[in-house]
Amino acid sequence: MKSPTHTREPSDLSSSNLDSVAAARRERILQATVTVMSEHGYRKATISRIAAAAGVPRTGFYVFFHNKEDALRAILANTDTQTCNKVQTASASAESWPDRVYLGLRELLAFFSTRPQLARVVFVEAQAAGSPVLGTVNDDIHYYARCFASPPAIPRAKSGSAGAFTAQVFGAIYFRLYEAITTGEVAALPDLLPEVIEIALTPYIGGEGVQALLDTHRET
Repeated sequence: MKSPTHTREPSDLSSSNLDSVAAARRERILQATVTVMSEHGYRKATISRIAAAAGVPRTGFYVFFHNKEDALRAILANTDTQTCNKVQTASASAESWPDRVYLGLRELLAFFSTRPQLARVVFVEAQAAGSPVLGTVNDDIHYYARCFASPPAIPRAKSGSAGAFTAQVFGAIYFRLYEAITTGEVAALPDLLPEVIEIALTPYIGGEGVQALLDTHRET
């Protein structure tokens, strides 16, 4: 008698499923890193604490990251991509560069105001990490500057390249947000929009131009 044919069901351990499981675990570890660093600070955020918060063995952390600096750099990179996409989407309809900056910064402040733990890690704990991560922070500032596309010509009183000057301006914005987040004003970040716009645009369109821009958007 011919043996019955058995149809083999798809294995749950296919490469695509394994990739999905690994990606989910990696994301869980990153989320746990954000939680632990925001609650305990960078220096007290041990691998054991992060692994416990993620629900993985301590060795499971090292499958994806060499150390906590490596995980923090991954958090910064993910946040860069996510926020830059949001900034560019929010400002896509703007007719001028100052309007793009206004809409983009408004979106950036709104994004971090609803993510207090992430805001603390990106702006405060990244500074506490010291030299292993500060180079990444500096790259972040340049990255954010590029998200806002090309500015007008540099005022004659300023020197250096347009890219460098723009990064300098957005560096000032970065540290203004650092101050606000350090003092627990995360939820109120959107209220800083006029001040942040003044920092970003005064070198390009002057104080009167900034006020006119704020008045225009206040009316719409």
